[in-house]
Amino acid sequence: KKARFALLFTSETDMNYKLWLALQAEPAENVVEKLKGVLQGDNVELPDVSRDSFSEIVKKHSAVSHVVLHVTPGNTAVMCNGRVATPLGRTSPEDIQLIETLELRSGADKLNEIMSAYSSDVVMRAASLLRRQEPVKRISFPELKVEHSAAVVPGDGPFQVEAVLDPLSAGAQQISQILHVLHSAGLITLRIFLNPIDKLSEIPVKRFYRYVLEPDFVLMARMVA
Repeated sequence: KKARFALLFTSETDMNYKLWLALQAEPAENVVEKLKGVLQGDNVELPDVSRDSFSEIVKKHSAVSHVVLHVTPGNTAVMCNGRVATPLGRTSPEDIQLIETLELRSGADKLNEIMSAYSSDVVMRAASLLRRQEPVKRISFPELKVEHSAAVVPGDGPFQVEAVLDPLSAGAQQISQILHVLHSAGLITLRIFLNPIDKLSEIPVKRFYRYVLEPDFVLMARMVA
């Protein structure tokens, strides 16, 4: 299994400068070993390239990180086939392996088999394009019984909403008004499943309020003297 990686340098630290020099090494097969040596603090022979050239690279990479990838200063990001994971803290090998596993499970491995005759650039762009076309997954609860612990509110809306609520929770008080407004506006067909806690050690709701959300636009007239 082969993988391609690239580094974006957004600061002119000594470590970043050495890593950039390692990427300029010839032949290309020695790059990974030189990168490992730099990260481990070994005495690695690096190409002689001026620091001014590195400064120009940092300016370009910083612009790409901010404008294209939307990575804020001080944060770390990992981009895999068009998917950007940010912000990241101290990234471990396990984190990178998890990102790789998720990418392979989402179809990247199969896509690579189908497009084996194409260059890695084409495969990467195809994977990124397919990522944008992923359908939104819907989850329904057809197996749940609705005789005693659920309510079906029919409607003519194009969307079906299924809500699982703890009736004695503060969240239920908030979401209930939102669901009421959406149904009153003719947007949804609603199924509500009640999922209360079996045992209570104290009163779960100690204050009651109504989440105010009007179903219609209300224009407030301002009186000017």
